[in-house]
Amino acid sequence: MKKLILNTTLIFLLSALFHFVYTLCPNPITALFFPVNESIWEHFKLLNTATFVFSILEFCKVKEKNFFTKAFLRMFFNLILLACLYLPIFSLFGESLPITLMILFISIFLSELLLYILPWEKSSSRWNLVFSLLILAFIMMFIYFTYHPLHSKIFLDLETKQYGLDQ
Repeated sequence: MKKLILNTTLIFLLSALFHFVYTLCPNPITALFFPVNESIWEHFKLLNTATFVFSILEFCKVKEKNFFTKAFLRMFFNLILLACLYLPIFSLFGESLPITLMILFISIFLSELLLYILPWEKSSSRWNLVFSLLILAFIMMFIYFTYHPLHSKIFLDLETKQYGLDQ
């Protein structure tokens, strides 16, 4: 249980730290991985980046055999849980920072709990390869939609009324 709380807290803190990277250092490199605006999509990218960076840091410490499997599952669970918890509440009540942060923390915690419960360690090296390609696809998808966002509510920054890097 301590590891669940620690992992959750570290991913949450990385998310908080990464929230401001593009604002402090706006350039094409930071735009690839960090949120460029306050849209829901860019916050999903933020969680994706924080989760992947945490997974890399964890791998450096633990040297898990199935790194890509665990990293992908963590990223996937985080995004699905955040979408399932956040989107309905956002639709009903709009943006509320305390509620958003609470939902983010709960999403990360539930994701870590699923990783703890599921028998992902028994996956083969073939699955590890598949998941490494899926991680790359995730990252590429977030990058693509930062530069070419759909004109949909999820991509709209409600503060500036802009999409992605639209000027």
